[in-house]
Amino acid sequence: MKYNLSIISMLLLGVLAGFIAIPASGQVILSNSKVTYTYVESPAGSFVPASPLTSATPESSLSFAPGGFVASTSGAGFQSDNTTGVLTIDMDANPGRWFSSNAVSLSLSGDYALTAPFASSQAFASFASSYTLIVDGVDGNPFSSSMPLSSTISLTPTTASAVGSGGSTNGAWSGSFALDINTIKTHFGIGATNNVTGMRLQLSSTVSAATIDGMASASLLNANMVNATVPEPSTWALLMSGLGVAGLAIWRRRRA
Repeated sequence: MKYNLSIISMLLLGVLAGFIAIPASGQVILSNSKVTYTYVESPAGSFVPASPLTSATPESSLSFAPGGFVASTSGAGFQSDNTTGVLTIDMDANPGRWFSSNAVSLSLSGDYALTAPFASSQAFASFASSYTLIVDGVDGNPFSSSMPLSSTISLTPTTASAVGSGGSTNGAWSGSFALDINTIKTHFGIGATNNVTGMRLQLSSTVSAATIDGMASASLLNANMVNATVPEPSTWALLMSGLGVAGLAIWRRRRA
């Protein structure tokens, strides 16, 4: 059976619409949300961010490397240094979408290096991080969050140390957390049939280094955030109607 080009074209367009609108299982598709972010570091001057930083195109993920986020110290006697950074991430689901089951997840990574060259030397590094999440959009409308969802992030290791004479150690540290949509809805009192369409995540991290007659450094290398959304029912309806029109055209062609 031969079909004319217009029928085949309509069928292909319907299938293509399905690939664009339907997220693959376990995957986050591009253009599901717009992500904007700002970053502030203390003490001032240790890192000068290009603020505000905005994603060039709508994205579903953010990989942020702060660059200058380092605490480092060395010298005789007791020395210490610490750096704190605050990363604020605004996530707005694109029209026709909302945040789904695996609503948001974030991971951190960094490294440390400690040297204690003398018998009296000691060197330490420590890491701490916390997050705060608010919901600022429900069903495409502004939403006022009464109480933020906040917690600390479990980091491994939280501290590292080296003791002289000649002691040294270096390695990597990391941490992560994930929030599902039901946890978020329950915390903010959002109904099961309502949809979260806007969120703001604030990440606060601190690295510290201290020594006694030694050398120590600690740094944050990267922060990675991912969110996931699903399409609204009208998107599925558009796909089905496209396939239906193509099928009807083929049926009529056969009748003719």
